[in-house]
Amino acid sequence: MSYQVGDVKVHLLRDSVYWTDAGAIFGIVPKPIWSRHAKPDRRGRVPLAVNCYLIQTKRQNILVDAGLGNKLNAKWRDIYAVKKDGALVDELAKIGLAPRDVDVVILTHLHFDHAGGATTTDEEGVLRITFPKATYLVQRRDWADATHPNERTRGGFQPEDFLPLREAGRLRLLDGDHFVNKNVSTVVTGGHTTAHQVVRVASRRQVAYFPGDVIPTAAYFPPAYATAYDLHPLTTLEAKKTVLRRTARRRGLLFLPHETDHPVGRVEADENKRYVFKPVAPEETPPRSTKNQPRKR
Repeated sequence: MSYQVGDVKVHLLRDSVYWTDAGAIFGIVPKPIWSRHAKPDRRGRVPLAVNCYLIQTKRQNILVDAGLGNKLNAKWRDIYAVKKDGALVDELAKIGLAPRDVDVVILTHLHFDHAGGATTTDEEGVLRITFPKATYLVQRRDWADATHPNERTRGGFQPEDFLPLREAGRLRLLDGDHFVNKNVSTVVTGGHTTAHQVVRVASRRQVAYFPGDVIPTAAYFPPAYATAYDLHPLTTLEAKKTVLRRTARRRGLLFLPHETDHPVGRVEADENKRYVFKPVAPEETPPRSTKNQPRKR
């Protein structure tokens, strides 16, 4: 599914679906309330999609997050009910791109469900960089936390997801907000992780936000909703309100990372001035001329 933001095209790439503990994902929100949004299985888990997004500008293919990948062991597959490897590379192929065609990978943060697909184990069991010609953009403070985790944060990281990026020279550490090009930028929000970053696209007076786990699904619009994994929930709260306000003000698109049914939509304020999510269907737009197509190598 593809969406247009001015001159920029965005493709939704569904990498996988996994099931995670409902109490952890909804934090302090009581079950009678969160159960309106999700139905748990017999082990108390609710489904989360793993949505990655491919942003195509005139000169670059930019991937937002890399999904689960193919390195989860049997224990993790059972915990999260993962039945098969991530489909990100196959999803890219559907739009005519190979891993070598990706120029930039923006990792909103380094948790395994966002960075797992940054590296891949091949048929011979060798660990390789999934997108060999891409520059991987990670916030320096998040890198420090992921490479030196504590007892609370250790469970969210798999070092083999990201350490090979540095060894291969494909890693670029950012110190704050960053312009990838004239249309695409990253903005540090913190909250979910120390230096969690969101992605902003702007073109021809149209905007879109990729909020990462500041707003994982549409159920998280209420300010009090935050996961138990958030290191700084009050920071998440303020970041969420900022993203929702800016998206609503510009009638922009919001691309959600874990929404299973309708991951793309607009933000509107209802009669009580509360923000609500309005799903948007993919827009059928004519292809750009060849000279404006992102290059393939």
